[in-house]
Amino acid sequence: AMLAGYIFIFQGVLQDNARMANQGALNEIRRPSDDEIEHKKLFDESQLFILKNDNSSKTSVIRVGIDLVYFEKVRGIKNCKEKIALYDSEIKELMGTYFQDKTLEQVKEIDFKQKSKEELKKMINDLLNSNEKTYGEIVYEIVFYDWFYQ
Repeated sequence: AMLAGYIFIFQGVLQDNARMANQGALNEIRRPSDDEIEHKKLFDESQLFILKNDNSSKTSVIRVGIDLVYFEKVRGIKNCKEKIALYDSEIKELMGTYFQDKTLEQVKEIDFKQKSKEELKKMINDLLNSNEKTYGEIVYEIVFYDWFYQ
């Protein structure tokens, strides 16, 4: 009877711990609320970028519409909106240089879009934090609302 009681209690504790761990994991991947984030269209219209080309007789391009989703407030940063506006030209240049180094074959890959979102997010956050004392994630997400290549 004591063994059965011990198993019953111990199993309940394990289930509670697993449930709390799952809840903690869900909190870590929680999307910020609407009042925590802002959106900025990087270009007024979808932007064309020429892709790196191995074949000189054919020019490949990608057309993208880019929306930056960024945190309204980040510890150590006075005003995120102003900071992004200040670095607007550098961010646009960074985008152009990024796609200029990619080939049509790379862009065609199924996971390229997600990979480029992550890489560009890191590059932009690194740029925005280049003169800060502490590193804070300012850009939360990059959204490609238009994506066409040929």
